[in-house]
Amino acid sequence: MTTIRFATPDDAPAIASIVVPLIRDTAINFHDEPPAAAALASRIEAGQATHPWLVAVQGDAVVGYALSREFGTMAGERWTTEVGLSIASGLRASGIGSRLYAALFSVLEAQGYRTLVAFITVPNEASARLHLRFGFRKAGVLERSGWKLDRWHDTGWWQKLVGEPSAPTPIRPSHELAHMLAR
Repeated sequence: MTTIRFATPDDAPAIASIVVPLIRDTAINFHDEPPAAAALASRIEAGQATHPWLVAVQGDAVVGYALSREFGTMAGERWTTEVGLSIASGLRASGIGSRLYAALFSVLEAQGYRTLVAFITVPNEASARLHLRFGFRKAGVLERSGWKLDRWHDTGWWQKLVGEPSAPTPIRPSHELAHMLAR
């Protein structure tokens, strides 16, 4: 059985083990060095109030994570957040990513976010299909936006509008929404 919960800094080593192969072996992620678990723990803790990370857990093992992070630094951009996810290599296409994204998007909308954005190294048909299934639309492509594995890669920008288009409200802290994951 897979459960979804808010990530804690203690999940950082497991999250690092999921992302290391993507960083070392693919252009899906443009980092050139895997982050240390301590750095991930700091990012999880620093962002958790307004930009939650979720984990999928089977037994005692973290098998995937979804995150949100600040999109821009200007005050008027605070209702837009970047999203992403990674699943342990043996469990991709198992539905775990869909469950993580569904939970994350529900929390983000309840927090008050109005635009979700995702950046996908192209081509990546599996990721494009996942985002289309969740109502994202392609907003554009940045050509040669990342150098990795000895060549340039393009990035597709995707967006999903959530909530009402009325004037925004302050972003609610994610800890107020923990009950949403207890289903």
